[in-house]
Amino acid sequence: MAPRKFVKYLNRKIHEEGSRKTYVSMVELGHIVAQGHDVLIVDDATGEDVTLLTLARILYERCRDGYAVMPEAIAQLITAGKRPRTSKAA
Repeated sequence: MAPRKFVKYLNRKIHEEGSRKTYVSMVELGHIVAQGHDVLIVDDATGEDVTLLTLARILYERCRDGYAVMPEAIAQLITAGKRPRTSKAA
């Protein structure tokens, strides 16, 4: 199944593609991911894939708000990503 596509605008608001009238908060986006949906988040101005940065921000906010997050899992993610990304959203 294709990922649900979201667009991040200059005003930092995120909308699901095709629904510019409906703002999706970071909390709502976190719930969408937690439900098992794959997401793709693209910067409107540049077309750059900002999924990773957005998910990292959601993780940060969840940690800040007291969600239980295992440091071991985060360490594994960091060590698994040893090469810089070079691809952009299609």
